[in-house]
Amino acid sequence: MDRGLLRRKADAHSIDSILEADTMLAETIDSWFEEATRKGFEEGYRLGFRLGFREGYMKQASKQLERRFGPLPQAVSARLAGATEAQLEAWGEAVLTAPTLDAVFSEGRH
Repeated sequence: MDRGLLRRKADAHSIDSILEADTMLAETIDSWFEEATRKGFEEGYRLGFRLGFREGYMKQASKQLERRFGPLPQAVSARLAGATEAQLEAWGEAVLTAPTLDAVFSEGRH
């Protein structure tokens, strides 16, 4: 067989291998991108859900406090805005039995 023909066959095989590897690499990158996008969406959804839940707790506690004790001082509104979910939940329960606004936030209640 002619050396030139053998070289062309070898070159064609190399080109096919390179094209196949290129296709596999592109498919792998697409799969990684899809997985990263899915994970990012799921994480964003969970974070949004938690933040929305916290916002709901804050609004509910604020409404309960205003309904029971009247307009809230700015310091109380600021405290609600910076509170954890657990604090907001505890204060939302405390408003039911606390005799005063200050009693809702007393140390033994949160």
